[in-house]
Amino acid sequence: MENKDLIRIFGEKPVEIVPIGGGGNSKVWKVTLKSGQIRTVKEYYILCSDWQDRINAEFKAFSLLREHGILCVPEPLQMDLEAGVAVYSFEDGRKVDARDIEPEKMDVFAKFAGQLFDISKGKETSSYGTAKAHCLTQGAIEEQLERRIEALKGVDAGEDDLAAELKEFLTSEFIPLYQEVASWRRSHLKLAGIDGYALKQGEWTLSPSDFGLHNGLLKDDETFVFVDFEYFGRDDPAKMVSDFMLHPAMNLSSEYVRRVYDGFDKVFGCGEYYVRIRTLLPLVGLKWCTIFLNEFLPHGLARRVHASGKDIEFQGARRRQLDKSLKQFQMIKNGYEDYLDVIVNN
Repeated sequence: MENKDLIRIFGEKPVEIVPIGGGGNSKVWKVTLKSGQIRTVKEYYILCSDWQDRINAEFKAFSLLREHGILCVPEPLQMDLEAGVAVYSFEDGRKVDARDIEPEKMDVFAKFAGQLFDISKGKETSSYGTAKAHCLTQGAIEEQLERRIEALKGVDAGEDDLAAELKEFLTSEFIPLYQEVASWRRSHLKLAGIDGYALKQGEWTLSPSDFGLHNGLLKDDETFVFVDFEYFGRDDPAKMVSDFMLHPAMNLSSEYVRRVYDGFDKVFGCGEYYVRIRTLLPLVGLKWCTIFLNEFLPHGLARRVHASGKDIEFQGARRRQLDKSLKQFQMIKNGYEDYLDVIVNN
């Protein structure tokens, strides 16, 4: 973060600038001004081709929710595309995991999902932008997976032993299982009479896309504030819930997963939703297997370095990510037909 950018944004040199972490693509800073005001400054990774989409999506999302009286998100204050940063209200909360909170506190996620679903039914959001990697149509998840598979096919197997292991896994195991699961899903959707579906307003919901305990801050008054809405937009509720349950940062016990899933069920539950989530979940799981492997792709590791602000040991990071992918893959291979039951009742 350049001081000159902050001086231009705030009209003064800040008294204190403290890094407070970030996601996989961005840095976040706590900035204190002479007036005593405290702001959050988020620096987006501008070497990503979609960084302007992400900064605009997040700023617009927080604005929309605040306009509807939903105050459990930061207040958007200023956007500076020249520096690739946005300024938000500072929300003084702490990161928590399930070990830090009681199961009933997880109800906040279903409540927030319900608020988003209510807004989604309004006329003003009828043509709202789509979430990153949305699944509003039946074939969307397959298109996303196939793009990721093609990218991973480009990894040079002769680069080192890890690259060779990745290529062997991709060719011999991952692609055949993906094709099997995709065929199984199409058959079940046809039996349910929704083959080739495209969701209409009232069926889709506005979604943070990357949504979970890892993106919540618990404040001193025991309320949550939600952050990281770079991928916000219209999406299938089944995709939103799938990502919530499968996100590797969640690591929830069965008691917590069951409670949250039941909460989402009260918001979104209907016949077609059940068919979609049961058949979508294993494919979303396979997509997470490919996301773990981003470190094998150009710019994948660079984004992590930018966000963390420190060097990351290259081979160790790739080994860990490949192991995560193999573990998730094996769970799906062991029973993709019942994968929803395994996740909810683990």
